[in-house]
Amino acid sequence: AVQQRLARIEPVPPYHYFQLGLEAMQRRDYAQAKAMFEKEIDRAAYHHEFHFGLALANYGLGDVREAQRQLGLAMKASTRDAERQLYAGKLERLKALRLQ
Repeated sequence: AVQQRLARIEPVPPYHYFQLGLEAMQRRDYAQAKAMFEKEIDRAAYHHEFHFGLALANYGLGDVREAQRQLGLAMKASTRDAERQLYAGKLERLKALRLQ
């Protein structure tokens, strides 16, 4: 009875699409990964990990500009300085790649 009530309240558990996105990334199925990360962002855009996953998927698809945008969003959504610095470094690296 409790499981059924929970399923009605939240039919898809937290991080479900994120996990599917990670699995798709492991298979190098970047289009599927992108779709899954986008679904998770639609549910909870405040998680920096979702934007980072979407950045990686976009990079895998060759969309460096969107990868940069998502890294920027990941950096803004992050709550820890160490994570923000990590994202900032990755963002600078992508910008440098675009200039080559």
